[in-house]
Amino acid sequence: MTGGGAKAARAHLAYIERDGVERDGSQGRLFDANGEVGRAEVGAAVEGEKRQFRFIIAPEDGDELDLRDYTRRLVGRMEKDLGRGLRWAAVCHYNTDNPHVHLVVRGVDTRDREVRIDRTYLSESLRLRAQELATNELGPRSELDVRRQLEREISQERLTTIDRRLAALSTPDRLVRMTDIATAADARKISRPHAIARLDILERLHLAERVSSTSWRLEDGWQDTLQRLGDRGGIIKRMHGALRRTQAAYRIFDTTSPTPIEGVVRHKGLHDEQTGAPFVIVETARRDAHYVRVDPANSEGLRRG
Repeated sequence: MTGGGAKAARAHLAYIERDGVERDGSQGRLFDANGEVGRAEVGAAVEGEKRQFRFIIAPEDGDELDLRDYTRRLVGRMEKDLGRGLRWAAVCHYNTDNPHVHLVVRGVDTRDREVRIDRTYLSESLRLRAQELATNELGPRSELDVRRQLEREISQERLTTIDRRLAALSTPDRLVRMTDIATAADARKISRPHAIARLDILERLHLAERVSSTSWRLEDGWQDTLQRLGDRGGIIKRMHGALRRTQAAYRIFDTTSPTPIEGVVRHKGLHDEQTGAPFVIVETARRDAHYVRVDPANSEGLRRG
């Protein structure tokens, strides 16, 4: 919260509370343990606050959960684990394929003590708490559900669950052997057919090379390449959803390019909802749509139209 941190925190609240994110298409509404709460109250300065914690809570099948109740119960678990009452607020977002919640936890608790959260709790324990709550509400995922998810992932040009499991099973020189997959199948929920089908796709993408009948070598930086492909696919999908009409072309603007673009701002949103990094979509006279990442400091003066 030092330097420009307080201003960035207020901007983050404005973004997550923006228009069109609720289930009915209305503006996002902040809530806490007791009900809806105003942005001014949530964003008010708190003496001694050195940091804030921002979370995105995105349970699978989130559209089948009461996300407000789910969030309140999750924060209740956090308070018991941390042994303190938390100052927090959240907003539900239903404007994506995966309904999710933005949660802000203040850096000072309800007794005005500094809040620190252990790194392991942030990266592991809190996720397990969230999984337990979702499982208790919706029931455990069946083997059929898991298999269907993996089958959907096989052909996708992004980093998938299968890829992460292949990476975990590969040798230091990036060799994946079917014998290792067969041994680890039960523990990691990855089957030989899923693995082989995915490796075939990676081979077509020039991210893997078959070196024998039972082994593949993954290219250096293959996961980074898949991450970039996924980011690009997500951006194009986001542009389709934002404009809701056919454009002559969809382009991602290179901010290092010496050639500027001129047009009308058709949409404004968050490129990264966790950090609050914004983007705009600019439509040129040729009806090309350009996705432009912009600096947060310069984004306030950019408005639709």
